[in-house]
Amino acid sequence: MQVNFNSNKVYFSPYLRAYKCWKNIKKTLDDNNVPYGLLPGTKDVWVRDFMPIEMADNSFVSYLYRPDYLKNDKGYITSDVDGCYDFTDSTVRKTPIAIDGGNVIRCGDKIIMTDKIFKENGCTSPKMLPKMLEEAFQAELILIPWDTGEKFGHADGMVRYVGHDHILLNDYKDVDEAFRQQLLSLLLPHFKTIDELCYGKSYRSYSWAHLNFLQVGNHIFVPLVDKHSDDLAIEQIQNVYGEDYDVKGIETTGIVRKGGALNCVSWNIHEDKTPIYESLYDRQAHEVYNWLLKQSEYIGSVADLYKKVILGDDMVVATDEYSEHCIVMLYERLFDLINKGHEIKIVDDSEKGRWGIFYNLDFHFKVK
Repeated sequence: MQVNFNSNKVYFSPYLRAYKCWKNIKKTLDDNNVPYGLLPGTKDVWVRDFMPIEMADNSFVSYLYRPDYLKNDKGYITSDVDGCYDFTDSTVRKTPIAIDGGNVIRCGDKIIMTDKIFKENGCTSPKMLPKMLEEAFQAELILIPWDTGEKFGHADGMVRYVGHDHILLNDYKDVDEAFRQQLLSLLLPHFKTIDELCYGKSYRSYSWAHLNFLQVGNHIFVPLVDKHSDDLAIEQIQNVYGEDYDVKGIETTGIVRKGGALNCVSWNIHEDKTPIYESLYDRQAHEVYNWLLKQSEYIGSVADLYKKVILGDDMVVATDEYSEHCIVMLYERLFDLINKGHEIKIVDDSEKGRWGIFYNLDFHFKVK
């Protein structure tokens, strides 16, 4: 089997760090040398749903993001994706169709979506909408019924692409046999091989989330949610994808309780460049780290360090959202350097950084 290396980096929203599972995600990616970053300007953790869909290297499709389930919480809708990622030198085709990215499963020259797309675009002709979608994605559209047990109407909890003419279906054998047969009748004409997950007596209410895994290159990270089906999920997914893939689990119960899993909170792409804002944060973190190495000790916040080392003492640190984000990103990278370098220690080992405005809390840095 040919390994699908179409993505080599994954991005998340900074808000994901408020969940306990972020520590597990971060450690697993670090341990497996998977590059990752945080997207500025996001308003929610579900980045899959609003970030453009990559159809080929540096070629994306953006769309109208107006989910009905957020009609009363519009403050969580991220509409300016250009403020989240530097799309310079990329081709971005824009479509006026209302779409959730979690409802688009790219399968080579095909895409799979649930028919909730019709509800989201009620003013568009049902006959015209499929043609518009195929034109936007330059791919054959395969529509499957909306599993109404899941209010978001996303396909990424129902089916995933394995490889050429090969897909993996979630465990409907243990949930709804009639619905399973309906799905198979629609998918079999388009795919030669359809594998299915099956947990039998080990199926639990959150077992659906295993299929909502994160795939970056030949790494597959499966959400772990319940000991009954966790091991079965990893074993079956490993068998389906084969020895060329490395399948591991990550505990993600917190986000699963919110209705999503690893694919929902991630945006994995093929990236042959480092965005300007990210390389800037890395450089600034090294500047601050090297400055701290020249001190015997220093007591202050990361915001203070940003002012002293990066801006200069005579500058005023702005309090707008952009500047705050810069300090947060600096904090994240600085503490990564401290944890990896072992040259600086934090004398105060309290739980700073977990609650409140952590980058404005004083830390006691001391050179070992």
